Amino acid sequence: MAESDHKHLYENLEMKRLEKAEVEISGSIPEANYQPLRKKALKRLLENLELPGFRKGHVPESVFIERFGEASILEEIADIALRDSYPHIVTDEKLDVLGSPEIAITKLAKGNPIEFKIKTAVYPSVTLSDYKDIAKKENAKTEDFEIKEKEIED
Repeated sequence: MAESDHKHLYENLEMKRLEKAEVEISGSIPEANYQPLRKKALKRLLENLELPGFRKGHVPESVFIERFGEASILEEIADIALRDSYPHIVTDEKLDVLGSPEIAITKLAKGNPIEFKIKTAVYPSVTLSDYKDIAKKENAKTEDFEIKEKEIED
């Protein structure tokens, strides 16, 4: 998928701030957006597959589907789509993430959008008080103090 197409891969993003500097992102990937990834997913699934009667990496798609089902292809498509989308979601939403995300697919069915939830840690937000105003007030205070002769001699 081209770099400029990333905004159209996912949609319906919802952000929810959680405790302990975490964010939960939920959204979906419409079928029209993930169908072009089918060929790539099949290639990844078939490239190292060994089945009796076939050379490694040369198992026909129909045999794969008969043996493993369409759901395994859909799972691979979802994996590719979310791996491609996550960096763009982080960039578009201007998130300062830490570590690896927890990605969960909440809905995966042929002919339907892929729905997902991503939970990730983010840098905690820090709100500074008006330190310039506080500094002005503190610096404006004057204290009268007197040094006595005895203190000088000590």
